[in-house]
Amino acid sequence: MRNWWYSLLQLVIYLTVFRLWQDQEARRVQLVGALGLTVLVLGFAFATRSGYFRNAWDAAGHASVILDVFLEAFWVRWHPDASYLACAVAFAVVLGGYRWRLLHQSPLTERNV
Repeated sequence: MRNWWYSLLQLVIYLTVFRLWQDQEARRVQLVGALGLTVLVLGFAFATRSGYFRNAWDAAGHASVILDVFLEAFWVRWHPDASYLACAVAFAVVLGGYRWRLLHQSPLTERNV
């Protein structure tokens, strides 16, 4: 679990924030987005300090989730459907797959990432 805690936190926050945004006015979307971003950024800072990320690509992939929430909260004005689920699955497959590979590769191949 210690190798996945921040990734799982991101997934839960992402799904929760987008679910709360459905059919809400822009002001509420921004408020919920700001709260979600606060948790994500604080978690990212803690994860960085604790050595959670295996390399810069791992950190950048997780940062892209934060960027997505930011852009959706302050740029997109309407979140009427559940299309965010496809984005959540894509993030989970890409980030989870990459992170799983990093965690399970042999030391000899680690330099090739």
